[in-house]
Formats: sequence, structure tokens, C-alpha cells
Amino acid sequence: MLTDFDGTIAPIVDDPAAATLLGGTDVILTRLARRYAVTAVISGRPVAYLLERLGAIPGLVLIGLYGLERARDGVSVELPEAGAWRAVVDVVARAAEAEAPPGVRVERKGLSVTLHVRSAPGLAGWVERWAGDQ
Repeated sequence: MLTDFDGTIAPIVDDPAAATLLGGTDVILTRLARRYAVTAVISGRPVAYLLERLGAIPGLVLIGLYGLERARDGVSVELPEAGAWRAVVDVVARAAEAEAPPGVRVERKGLSVTLHVRSAPGLAGWVERWAGDQ
């Protein structure tokens, strides 16, 4: 049983840091983790973020940063080769923070960076062009 976090077990919100789990989801995930060989929440968010919101549900696998991190029973592991990209991602994040127009929210995720246009969808084209130039 696999599920996403945002838009599935937590509503999409303007500020990703404000996302909260739908009521009772932790109980359902606990039941699913007991019943199935694999129950996982997969997200573009860091595993630490998922652990803050879900806790260490026995048997539940948390997969963060698009597969670069995972946790099971509260124990987090990062893919060994992923850390080599941390400095590169930081450079890109700093550039985005310096160049993004008002309305584009830059979210640092450790090993990734996301440019949000939820509150300014008209700037999606700017984000696409900027990302293509990097």
C-alpha cells in the first residue's frame, strides 16, 4: 500500500510547512502497516518532515526526497551517493532565492529545492524558464 503525502493524506496548502495530516490518517496507516507487507508514504518532502507529522508508526516506511531518503520505525537512512549533491543543491537554492520574483516561494529540502507558484500560478512560466537555464 503506497500513498503520497500532499494532496492525499494531507490537504494541499499555500505554505507547505503548514500541511497537516487529515484526522485519523495515523490510525489508518497503523492498521495498513500491520496488514500489508509494505505500507509506505512517498513524498518529495524530507523524511524528517514526514517523521514530524506521522511519527514512527511501526512497520510504516517513509520515503522522502523522491527516494533519496527513507525511514522505517523511526530510523532514517540517506542514499550514500545523494550527499555528494548537497553543495550543488545549495548553490541552486541560493540562486533561486536571489532571482525569484515575488510570489515564487523557494523551499529548501536539504537534498532538493522546490519552487512553488501555488499563490502566483501566473509565474509558472518564469520557473520553467529559470529551471531550464540552470
